[in-house]
Amino acid sequence: MKIINVVSLFLISIISITTWANSDNEPISLKKIAQKNTLSDLNSAPFGFRWGDDLDEVKSKLAEPYEIINDPKRCPFVVVKVNNLDETIKNTGEYELLIMPKYNRFTFNGLLAISYKSQPANVKDYHNLLGKITNSLKRNYGVLKQARSMNGMERYYSFEGDNFVISLTGEQYKDSFYIDLEYAFIGYEYNQDTELSYSIAMEECKKQRSQH
Repeated sequence: MKIINVVSLFLISIISITTWANSDNEPISLKKIAQKNTLSDLNSAPFGFRWGDDLDEVKSKLAEPYEIINDPKRCPFVVVKVNNLDETIKNTGEYELLIMPKYNRFTFNGLLAISYKSQPANVKDYHNLLGKITNSLKRNYGVLKQARSMNGMERYYSFEGDNFVISLTGEQYKDSFYIDLEYAFIGYEYNQDTELSYSIAMEECKKQRSQH
């Protein structure tokens, strides 16, 4: 199964965002980063969230029951799992909101990505759900780019806005069906220290969580 991992989109986010750091390399939130751009509202995220929302802000905007995951396996993120965010596709899958806590030498924090995953029961449910999602995305964001699939059993869509990217994958594998939708905050520039910063955050996170 070739489902796109939200962490890969997150790495795009890190590459782009890190260059917005202040000269002292002190942690700053995505909200402060977004305030530096006067052309558009870079804080705006799907489902009423704001990029850079901290954990308490995310929880305050959730009407449904949720689960918080902060075990070492999910480092360096705190993950909030919830079943429903979009009324159009209610009770069809599960969402995860990825929040970056504050880490030493890491220059940003807050809500960075939102993912949705579903495994429809049959081909009819699969096509119906994929159609609802693509139609909803088109209404909200306009034309989606569709990549060709070599075997006809996979569908890939993407969209890039001013402040985030969207990746949608639909896949049929024998009698199994998968849908994966990812939103990730992006910036505009590249920083070669990105992977090192990410590794440092990973190690710090694992150390903190292994002590509990």
